[in-house]
Amino acid sequence: MLRPRRKLSIWERFVIIPWTPVLGLLLFLFVDWVWALLIYLVASAASIFIAWKSWQAIGTPIVSGREAMIGATAEAMSEIEKDGQVRFRGEIWSAQAIEGQKILPGESVQIVRVEGLRVTVAKSPGTKLSSPSRMV
Repeated sequence: MLRPRRKLSIWERFVIIPWTPVLGLLLFLFVDWVWALLIYLVASAASIFIAWKSWQAIGTPIVSGREAMIGATAEAMSEIEKDGQVRFRGEIWSAQAIEGQKILPGESVQIVRVEGLRVTVAKSPGTKLSSPSRMV
C-alpha cells in the first residue's frame, strides 16, 4: 500500500523554500565573498540532496508481512515436491512446490503464495546454489 505524498504547508511553500536561498545570500554581507560563496554552494547542495531524499521517502511503499514474502527468493533446505522446507531471511518455513515441479536442496526458489505458516514455491529462474545453508 502506497502512502500518499504529503502536501506542503503554506509555511513550507511560501516561507521556507523560497527564502532559504535569500538568507544564504546574506552571508555575502558578513563574510568575505570567496568564503561566502563556498559556504553557500556547499549548503545549497546539501539541502537539495536532503530535500530530494526526503521527497523520495514520502512516497516509498511500506511492505511487510505476507505482501513482502510473495515474489521473494528463498533457498530450498530439503527436496520439495508436496512437502519440504525453505530458508527465507534466516527462518525455516514449511513449503510445497507448485504442481508438477520437483525442487532439489540448495536450489533457489521464488515464493508464490503464503497460507498460514506454509509457503508455496516455484523454481527461481536464477542459478542453483552450491549447498543448503546449515544453522550453527
